[in-house]
Amino acid sequence: MVTHAIRTDVMAGADDPHGDWDRHEVLPFVPGQCEAILDVGCGRGAFGELLKLQRPEARVSGIESVPDRAKQATERLDLVTCGSFPYDLPAGEAFDCIVFNDVLEHLADPWQAINHARSVLSGGHGYVVASIPNVQHYSVSIKLLLRGEWHYVDAGILDRTHLRFFTKKSMRELFETQGFVVDIVAPINKSTGTWIDTLLALIPNLTESICANQYVVVART
Repeated sequence: MVTHAIRTDVMAGADDPHGDWDRHEVLPFVPGQCEAILDVGCGRGAFGELLKLQRPEARVSGIESVPDRAKQATERLDLVTCGSFPYDLPAGEAFDCIVFNDVLEHLADPWQAINHARSVLSGGHGYVVASIPNVQHYSVSIKLLLRGEWHYVDAGILDRTHLRFFTKKSMRELFETQGFVVDIVAPINKSTGTWIDTLLALIPNLTESICANQYVVVART
């Protein structure tokens, strides 16, 4: 059976073509006890740099397929590998936590990526933190329901480079089918507004699912 490398050049955080978003909203979800952290698709290293500023004791590594991004990330992170996850990681490298910031939706087989994550967690145990766009967001679901429209764009939930689409429920399933225990599925970058606040008061569960641009999943082995 041929196993295909997982490309990380297609995405380096928050649909940013330059790969330099610090993703500060994801930082609180990285478990505090984790000291060896891998940022998959690290771009130019902004997320890892911010993580290191907040946690000086942490050792943050990155893997990035785009050479110029990887080169710049070396100035910010402890170790950066230019290549594909997990095959190009240095032998013997192991981590407490692996982060996928808006990467999994760009992969043909994100289930394989999550499965591979276990192989580079210390002793097969640790955490995966992933930010994933929410296709149930009203900007997508209302147009689909009322107009039958599904238009790809240059950035956002329907980014034309996205290969997979997830709801809150299917994000959880992505990890659970690979044997992970999901501790958190939390909305981030939520849309706001008067009508949204009104809906939130009436039907909070529905409103969360249509107003969250992304969710952060925290899962452990």
